[in-house]
Amino acid sequence: MATPDNDDLAVGEALIEELASVADTTESYDAVSGVWKCGESLSAAGRSDDALQLYDRLLAWFHEHDRAESAEQIAYTMLERAAALRSLDRLPESVAQYDDLIRRCRTDWSPSPTLQDYMANALSWKGYSLLLLKRWLEALVSCDELIALDATLPRESRDWVINARNNRGTALEGLGDKVGAADAFAAALSALPTGDDPVYQRASQEMRIRRGRILADLGETAEACALFDSLIAIADPASPEDIAAAYYEKAYYLAKGGELEAAIDVAEASVQRFGPADDPRVRIYAAGCLQTKISALKRLGRDTAAALTADQLVERFGADLDPGIEKIVARHAHRLGRSRSRLRFRGLG
Repeated sequence: MATPDNDDLAVGEALIEELASVADTTESYDAVSGVWKCGESLSAAGRSDDALQLYDRLLAWFHEHDRAESAEQIAYTMLERAAALRSLDRLPESVAQYDDLIRRCRTDWSPSPTLQDYMANALSWKGYSLLLLKRWLEALVSCDELIALDATLPRESRDWVINARNNRGTALEGLGDKVGAADAFAAALSALPTGDDPVYQRASQEMRIRRGRILADLGETAEACALFDSLIAIADPASPEDIAAAYYEKAYYLAKGGELEAAIDVAEASVQRFGPADDPRVRIYAAGCLQTKISALKRLGRDTAAALTADQLVERFGADLDPGIEKIVARHAHRLGRSRSRLRFRGLG
C-alpha cells in the first residue's frame, strides 16, 4: 500500500532527500531535526519499524556525506535508532548500536559536553538493556564504566549516572550477590542529590524499596522495616506506588517472621490509605496486604475474621480489571461464590 504524502515516514524521507541540496548549516540542522520529529511521531504511533527505517536512511546519508559538524547529529540519530530497536524488542541489536555509539564517542569524535552526555545516555541504556537480557556481568561492567565517568561528565548527565548506580544493584542481585546488591543500593542512595526534585525523590523511594527487600531476604528484617517505615512516613510521595509497596513488603516480612499481629496492623493501615486509590499499580499492593492479613489471621486460628477479610477483599477489589489484582482476588471470589462478572457489572443482579 502506498504511503500518503503527508505521512511521517514520507515526510521524513523527503527531508532526507532535501539534505543533499542544503548548503547552509542552520537549514541542514532544521531538516535533520524534522527527520527526528517524524521518527518520534512514528514511534509514538506504534510504528517503530518505520521509525527505524527512517533512522537507517538518515545514517546512510550521513555516511555518504561526511561532515565534521555532523558528529552530534549522528550520535543523536544512533540513540534514536537504538531506542526504536528496544521498542521492537530487538535488544541484542540495540546493545550493538549503543556499543557502536560509545566507540565512536571515544575514538572518532572530538569530545564535547553534548557528545559526553550522549555517551552517558548510551552506557545507561546499554546497561539496562543487558539487564533485560539477564546478561548480568556485562550489565555490571557497563554500569561501572558510566559510574567511573561521573566526575568528568557534564551536569546534565547526572541522571544517567543515578540510573547506572541503581542498575548496578540489580546486576549484582542477578549475579546472586545479595550482600553486594544491598551495598550497591546503599551507595546509590548516598550519592543521590538532596532536595525537592521529584526525579531524585522517586529514585530514592525505588532504591529504598529494593534495598529493603534484599535486606529482608538476608534476614535483616529490622533494618529492612526501618527503610519501609521511612517510606511510609512520607505524606506526599513523588511515587505513591513505592509507598504502597513499602506497606506490602513490611506486612509480608513481618508475617514471614511470625510477627502476625504487627503484620495485620500494617496491612490494615495500607488498605485504609491506598484502598480507595484509582491507580491499579497502587491498588495491587493494598489487595496484596489484605491477602497477607487473611493468611496471618488463619495462622492465628481466627478463621471467622479471615473469612470476613476475604469478603472485604472481594468486595473492594473484585471489579478491578488489572490481571495482577484479579489473580489475588480470584480464588477468594470462587470460594465465596461471587461471580466475577456480577462484581464488575452490578446490574446483572
